[in-house]
Amino acid sequence: MQKGSDSSCFAAMLRRSVKGSLIFMAVVLCWGDAAQAQQQEREWRDDFRSNARIQSFENVVLDFTKISGADTGQVSLLTIDSTLATGSDFRVFLRGIEAGYIGKKTVRTVVDIDVFQANPNFYLVTDAGTKSVFTYNNVQGSAGAGDIGFQIDLAFTPADAFSFVENGRPQVIITGFDDADGAGHVVKYDLEGGPTIVWEYNAISDAFKLLRPSDAVVIPNQLNKIIICDTGNDRLIEADVTIPNSDAGLRVLTGESFRSPVDVEVDQNRPSVYLVTDQGNHRVVLVQRSGDTLTRIFQFGTGAAGNSNTTLTRPNDADILDNDNILISDAGNNRLIEVTPAGSIFFRFESPLPSLTDADRIANNRTLVAYRSNGTDVTPQRLAYVTKDSIISRIFSFGRAVDFDSLYWFGEDFNTPGRDDTRISLRMRSSNSRSDILTRPFYGPTSQSDSYNLRSSAINPIHEQNGDSLFQFQVSLQTSGPLRTPVLTGIRATSHFIRFEDPGTVVSTVISDSANKVVTDWRLLAFPTKGQFVTVDILDAQSNAVLASFNETENSVTSLSARAPALRGKQALRLRATLRTNSPFMMANTPVLESWRIGYTVMDTGPSRTSFTDAQFNPTEVFKLANAPSDSVFISVNDPTLAPTAGIRDTVRVMLRSTLTQDSVSVLLRVNPTNFAEFRGGLPAAFDTVARANDSLEVQDRDVLMVSYVDPLDPADTSGDTAMVVQRSFAQLRIENIDGVSIDSTEVSGLIYLRVTGETDQNLSSTAIDSIQAVLTSRLGGEQEVVTLHEIAANAGEFRTKVGILVTDVPTARGDYRLRVSAGDDVYASYTDPFAGDVAADTIAVRGGGPPVNPLSEPFALDVAPNPFVSSQGHQLLRLQARVRSGNMSIQRVEIYNLASDLVTTIPSGQVLFNGRSTIAATDGAVITDGWWNRRSDNGAAVASGTYFVKFFVRLTGQPQGRDGETSVIRKLVIIQ
Repeated sequence: MQKGSDSSCFAAMLRRSVKGSLIFMAVVLCWGDAAQAQQQEREWRDDFRSNARIQSFENVVLDFTKISGADTGQVSLLTIDSTLATGSDFRVFLRGIEAGYIGKKTVRTVVDIDVFQANPNFYLVTDAGTKSVFTYNNVQGSAGAGDIGFQIDLAFTPADAFSFVENGRPQVIITGFDDADGAGHVVKYDLEGGPTIVWEYNAISDAFKLLRPSDAVVIPNQLNKIIICDTGNDRLIEADVTIPNSDAGLRVLTGESFRSPVDVEVDQNRPSVYLVTDQGNHRVVLVQRSGDTLTRIFQFGTGAAGNSNTTLTRPNDADILDNDNILISDAGNNRLIEVTPAGSIFFRFESPLPSLTDADRIANNRTLVAYRSNGTDVTPQRLAYVTKDSIISRIFSFGRAVDFDSLYWFGEDFNTPGRDDTRISLRMRSSNSRSDILTRPFYGPTSQSDSYNLRSSAINPIHEQNGDSLFQFQVSLQTSGPLRTPVLTGIRATSHFIRFEDPGTVVSTVISDSANKVVTDWRLLAFPTKGQFVTVDILDAQSNAVLASFNETENSVTSLSARAPALRGKQALRLRATLRTNSPFMMANTPVLESWRIGYTVMDTGPSRTSFTDAQFNPTEVFKLANAPSDSVFISVNDPTLAPTAGIRDTVRVMLRSTLTQDSVSVLLRVNPTNFAEFRGGLPAAFDTVARANDSLEVQDRDVLMVSYVDPLDPADTSGDTAMVVQRSFAQLRIENIDGVSIDSTEVSGLIYLRVTGETDQNLSSTAIDSIQAVLTSRLGGEQEVVTLHEIAANAGEFRTKVGILVTDVPTARGDYRLRVSAGDDVYASYTDPFAGDVAADTIAVRGGGPPVNPLSEPFALDVAPNPFVSSQGHQLLRLQARVRSGNMSIQRVEIYNLASDLVTTIPSGQVLFNGRSTIAATDGAVITDGWWNRRSDNGAAVASGTYFVKFFVRLTGQPQGRDGETSVIRKLVIIQ
């Protein structure tokens, strides 16, 4: 029943003895809708995701994530971002020079270099500067490294040498011209046993004379035929070496308008396809020969000089590679490129190659080139990006001490996901002086031993400890692919510094609740921070006066009103944060306010509510008093009107009165420190005293107390409450048999009952049956069973179990009113007063060696007791004992007849239960149930004394030899009322 001051009431008649006479008093008891007004939790919070809850701010940044790295909004001191980056001409890559010239012969202007076909350990060199063609051992570290194999000194200037093997004998064709008039020479040497001229180009007519020829190669499947680049005459000529000293073996190839063709290659897989380096037309052209006619099938270069991805400038050489790509020496652009049959650049050697004269792709994706590597001479070099290298950048300066943020870099062909053959990594060092930075170690993102491997990384905070302004990079590049190098094209570093001269402030909007609510407590202030020097002030929203201040060392304050009493009664607040720093750098000291929140409680506005409560100030309807010094009555008043005045008013008074003793006392209540609208207090209560006008209230058992309150600010607002006084009593417990006789022992399979007397303080209702609970315990086995005792009659204060508890030696279940014991055991029963905690108990023994249970000769047995049933002997309930020899048995129904064979009543299936079960098993042994028949007929009338016949209809299952089924048995019963 809910209590209060403004709901329905009922009248209770109280009887009291005064000087031998009886006086009846009518007392009105009022029970309200609620014992006390409920507080509601509220939270005001701002995570700074927007400005919606910010009134003003100065010298701070809202939603600034750079300092803390968080994803949510924050408040931090105002910062200035700064960025430094490399220029547009910045480009870092691996050199790619695997080996230089090691030959033991001086060279000056190498115009052609190839692998010597007869022995790949030797390179074939054509040196126009010394007018010689020779081979040298290129195997570095070998015993003959650099040794010259053969050498042919020439009277003319050589332009190219082409080696091949014919009939197992090494051959070389040398092409060149006279310096004076450019007259051409193409000479074939047999190198077996020493260079011997076996053929020379010797045209008879002027039409076939050569002018500055630059290349000659054999056709792979016709080694007797040579294709010559007649450069000065802008043409290709085929010569048949089997027809010497005659023009008959010479043929001019037409169909393309060449201008200074300087190199020709015959496709090894397609002997009718030629690759011509058409230098004067700034192109490389692939042609198909048919007879003496050449038809273009591919061209790279537009015909005009240029250095784009589609143009060339005076190319010197071109080769067809095994992958059908074309390697081009773009001499005019000092570059070496590889293009696909589709015309796109597949590979570009990053370093410029000045005065590039020749390039040949050799084994393992290495490339032989001849270029001016030392500034004066054109020498052979072997290219391959199988190196690891590092460089140190120039020194960069931000101009002032900064807080480093992030490092970014840009490039080509590096750190590709899923590929690990190219890598770029950086390390960084910093200082605030140029002399000092050169002695500083380089750091990666966490230590000196790691590197920045991601294109975007946070800079190691180690660089923020000294307020550095200068920084420098160490760039490491590596590859495992000879044709691939990572290229670093730019580096950018970002930082920020703080305007630390002035503090930053941010002020919240007003923190309050709706008009129909009052704030009853300010409970929590939390403001997670990073760094130092953050202060949060709590302001009065009306006057802006500072009510409390906290800093980052105490950024989660509970019991806020208790910590800051000035908050009591305040209905509207603001928060103000102040951020300071003593350093423009050092992230660790940079103050950051991540969020702030205030937790508080509110209550609906409205009239006051007064309630009787227990010692924990929970609403109560009954005070159970033991006539001890600790007996007290407690009261709570909830008055929303007074919440705003909690800062200046902390007490109220109520009037407390006893209905039976007529004693009354004014009680002082004090404000609840966690609820500005609630006032609490208490007063001692005593029985059997005649004192008046003291600090205690005289009460009697079953007294009714009344409390009344008048709002000091609004006299029209009154409230009150009532509660009953119950004097504590001391219970006694005993264990009985079915007839209500106290026993000191029982046998296994016996039924016992519990009775508690003298427990009047649990008789809480004068009209309803109350109940209590007790616990039965087996001393030996430790098994327990909780049972319920019901009041034997309304307002009696005496309690007994309605059904018996079976003491058995078979397994039991919780709540089945059975307790498992063994012979020689003790059964301990206890009852604990739920209010006072005192214990009443009784113990009985479990007898051993009791009368044996006769073995069943029939499939089952049913016995009724007491028989005869005699009311005058205290018999109250009929007892039924059941056993089954094997399997299971369930009672389907029971029919009861009188001596005249008239049907008195039928008890249906499900109403005869043994420990809550309708079925018993052979393993249960003898089981007993009480009250299975209430000794009434079908029309509800009590039966008369006489003889009755009870017919039990049962179902047997699990019987031997399949004898399951239904059967019946009749028992005679005598009833004497």
